[in-house]
Amino acid sequence: MILRGVRLVGGHTDDSWVVDPGADTELILETIQEASEWVKQRLDMGTNKSLHAIVLDTDGAACTWVKPEDADPHALDAVVSDGPIEHDPDDLEPIEHSALGDRLPRLPREMDFQPLSEDQTSTGSRRGVLAIPDVPGRLLKDTLDAAGIRPGKFSSIWHALCTAWDPGLDSSASAQRIVSSDAPVCAVVAIDPIDSRLIWSWSREGELICAGSARLRRVHGEHEPRVMVWNSDVARLASDWLGWSSQLGVSPSRVIVIGEPVCPPVSPDDESSALEMPYDAAQLGAALTQRWPDATLDLMGEPDPVGATLQRIAQREMSVSLASIEGLVSRPTRAHRSMFRWVGLALTAAAFVVFLLSWQFMSRANAIKADTKIISSDKRTMLGDFDSNLTLSRAPVLDLESRLIEMTRAQAPVELPLPKPMLEAIETVSFVIGTPDIDVTKITVNTRTVTLAINVTDIAQAEQILGNLQSIDDDLLNWRSTLSPTPRGGNIQVTLLADWTDGEEAE
Repeated sequence: MILRGVRLVGGHTDDSWVVDPGADTELILETIQEASEWVKQRLDMGTNKSLHAIVLDTDGAACTWVKPEDADPHALDAVVSDGPIEHDPDDLEPIEHSALGDRLPRLPREMDFQPLSEDQTSTGSRRGVLAIPDVPGRLLKDTLDAAGIRPGKFSSIWHALCTAWDPGLDSSASAQRIVSSDAPVCAVVAIDPIDSRLIWSWSREGELICAGSARLRRVHGEHEPRVMVWNSDVARLASDWLGWSSQLGVSPSRVIVIGEPVCPPVSPDDESSALEMPYDAAQLGAALTQRWPDATLDLMGEPDPVGATLQRIAQREMSVSLASIEGLVSRPTRAHRSMFRWVGLALTAAAFVVFLLSWQFMSRANAIKADTKIISSDKRTMLGDFDSNLTLSRAPVLDLESRLIEMTRAQAPVELPLPKPMLEAIETVSFVIGTPDIDVTKITVNTRTVTLAINVTDIAQAEQILGNLQSIDDDLLNWRSTLSPTPRGGNIQVTLLADWTDGEEAE
């Protein structure tokens, strides 16, 4: 991969720089350095000091289809880096070929893989992927960045053709109020006389779907470069389009041809030579219409299709919608490296501050440990003076608290409960049971209850006596409502039970 030249296109300017034919093309660093100096000089001479986009040539690039699940740049790079599989002649296992690896350039770590849009193709179909050699682009970006020039985007001529010539790009921006629309797939064919090649791309609404290129024959003996397009070139182009159409599930319904192919004059009597002569613009349009009959064809006579494409992008400020090659756009620049340095310095300063804080915390921790040892020693001394067994205790505080509770209980005065007013209560009860018809057999009085056993003739008399006892308003006894009758001869023995009222004590 070498750098053959640089073309600087602006709104009203178009300058070119070509590598000296006698220069060593293998010294790519020197070539890119000279190109960067030339670009900087041209920018310093003009009013615009920046580059909106750098469009890379597609010479050496490839566009192929893959399965949607295989459209991963890292996986594609691994396929290219693995190289051909070596096979042992004595091995009975068959050779495993990688069809994808055969369709990609064998340039490990020198390619930028970019999956193309699958939203503009048929659901579940194959997906296009670009493999672009980006080493010159990387070196050019680094050199321009060192000179203070920062391009906005890095793209390819395939993306530029879609952005400049696809009419669906303008219609998609102006059709926002339409409920539903179906933008056609547009095929742009550029006949480049400078590099003698045919460049084509498919797009929908300016978004690249697939692309390709083919070499053409050059006309010699003229001052300006001219190319010829033969019947085999058109057949090969139609064959490529049929392959892509079967893989993507879509086909172009509009074809735009940019360029001026030449056709040398042919004698009217020489019919055999007329059949083998190349096409002019009208014949090329007729051949494409014959092989792709359902598409609308537009012919644009541009002697320099690549220059017209770049001029169109520069004049209409289409660089905003121009797609980028992510690998080159995300490549770090001086600003990124400066940011990395400042971030590194900030992290170093933060690490130093953390180190100082940790050192202070460690110093305080050591001081706290020393104070803790002194306090523990004083505690053991005090506990040993009081009780030597406490120094071996795992919870001396709990032991001291339990010891304090025991000493407090031992020194507290003994409180004896006051005697119950038993005589007063018996005197009160005697007013009820002192009648001759009530036979009192037993009266039991203690500090908790009063039990009265009497003999009555029937239960009704016992209930009347219990009611009389409960009606006494003396706040001394609380008679229970239960009776325990027991037959005794012709009478009934009843046991009445009363509790002392809470809070009442003898004076």
